[in-house]
Amino acid sequence: FRLESSTGQLLVSGTFSLVQEANDWSAFFPISPALIELDSRIFYKIAATDESQSKNISTAPISGEYTFEIVSTGVIASHTFETSDPTIILSGAFDVGSPTFELTTARSGAGVAATRLSGMYPETAGASYMELPAINLAGVDQPILVFWHWYDTEHDGSAEPGATTGVLFDGGNMSVSVDDGQTWSLLTPEGGYSGNIATGVNNPLGGTPAYGGYSFGWRQVIAPLPAASNVKIRFDYGTDD
Repeated sequence: FRLESSTGQLLVSGTFSLVQEANDWSAFFPISPALIELDSRIFYKIAATDESQSKNISTAPISGEYTFEIVSTGVIASHTFETSDPTIILSGAFDVGSPTFELTTARSGAGVAATRLSGMYPETAGASYMELPAINLAGVDQPILVFWHWYDTEHDGSAEPGATTGVLFDGGNMSVSVDDGQTWSLLTPEGGYSGNIATGVNNPLGGTPAYGGYSFGWRQVIAPLPAASNVKIRFDYGTDD
């Protein structure tokens, strides 16, 4: 795929992966919202390779590309963590501010949300979370959550970016609620999590998919959100003994 401005300037290009759910296939273009502007245009094509020895490739369309124009843009809600926000609920080890331990540079600006800003996260079993204020996404076509994160957590050595089967002892994931926080469902990001929290280690998130291991720098996450009128997002982090 590639994204071009209204004047034909190339803004970004790359590849994307399709995800199958029953008989449907879907995908997200891994494009930073900051690059998207009115009247810009996306061009893309889909390639499929069979499992034969010759690895035959088919494309859609057969020639040329699919394309569509960006007719509206907008970030419905954003959080920079440059200052304390009373609408964000912090629990356990979560804090907001300038980091002074290990990675001391924020992805942008000076502020981050972190499980401790000036030292290691807890070494005892427990759960921490950060809950964002509710937003109205009713009627929004394909709303998504986009954020950048950096992590370094305890694991068995098999977790790394791009992997989905790592065994994690500490790690975090995202949940979403559409009933004002009465019930929560796991958010599944594009590409999946890097592994699963181990069971039997007293981690409150044991048995659930999560990010963990080492991220090798800041990485972008994109996750689909429900188009509901009261959407809350929660970042959960669990540790073992």
